[in-house]
Amino acid sequence: MPTIDFSKKDLEMLLGKKLSHQQLENALMFVKGEIDGAQGGQVKADVKETLRPDVWSSEGIARELRARMGLEKGLPRYNVAKAKISCTIEKTVEKVRPFIACAVIRDVKVTGDLLLQIIQLQEKVGTTFGRKRKEAGIGLYDFDRMKAPVFYRGYKDTEIEYVPLEFKVKMRPSEILATHPKGKEFGHLLGGSEYYPIVIDSAGVVASMPPIINSETTGKLTAKTKNIFIESTGYDWEKVNIALKVMCMALADRGGKIEAVKINFPKTKTYTAKPVETPFFGTKKMKLDAAYVEKMTGLQLSAKEIISLLEKAVMRALAK
Repeated sequence: MPTIDFSKKDLEMLLGKKLSHQQLENALMFVKGEIDGAQGGQVKADVKETLRPDVWSSEGIARELRARMGLEKGLPRYNVAKAKISCTIEKTVEKVRPFIACAVIRDVKVTGDLLLQIIQLQEKVGTTFGRKRKEAGIGLYDFDRMKAPVFYRGYKDTEIEYVPLEFKVKMRPSEILATHPKGKEFGHLLGGSEYYPIVIDSAGVVASMPPIINSETTGKLTAKTKNIFIESTGYDWEKVNIALKVMCMALADRGGKIEAVKINFPKTKTYTAKPVETPFFGTKKMKLDAAYVEKMTGLQLSAKEIISLLEKAVMRALAK
């Protein structure tokens, strides 16, 4: 059950509406949330919506509440610019951590609230939805410090070294796993592998060793950051992409512009043959019979009323 910390003022800015404490308490029920504590404008909320990683931040909560309160209707649309850069997966990561999905978020205005929420969301999604980073772990980077194209490849322990985040000296992958706090916590995910997965740019600058730790060179967002590179890695292609989309939506809700990254796959049975651009925001269609609604709820609702309720539940609906 994720616990979310956020600024009430920041949530109100994202929502476009001021809320009293009681109104906030009532509104959080729409995300199965309840206030666990509030002090000086800072709120701690327990969100019991464990199947909705998209609401595990102030951006996601505001997105849900805008629909519930009628401030916006239906499913929000996210524009994704065509890919200008690529990330190539190499065969050397296939057996250790095979999948990566990426995006670039342009023109981001980094604030203290953004940093708090995006880092918190990164951790919540990776730990809870990603099952302690096994099925999905997320990395965020200052893209202006990277040189495209990007590569996701495996290196033997003697072939690569870099300065991990918050450290000052270069270390081999095995040293990072043995000494870095995140290495000790998540090192078992790479245990026994001949190759260590590395995200690296075309200039040979290491961005990270997923899902362990970013590099000190590129893996720190600051107030000077304008463009953000996001990667999500793991064993499950679908979950890796869901995690990426959750992060992209949060940054887009703060004014960032989403740009796709072209993912090139190696020629093995694990991967599809053709390149894919990520993120991709698809929708699914389903039919809803008014008679079924009445049977399940006991309520006699018109098509117009049903559509209104579906729009408040962040869905797009049409009557036929």
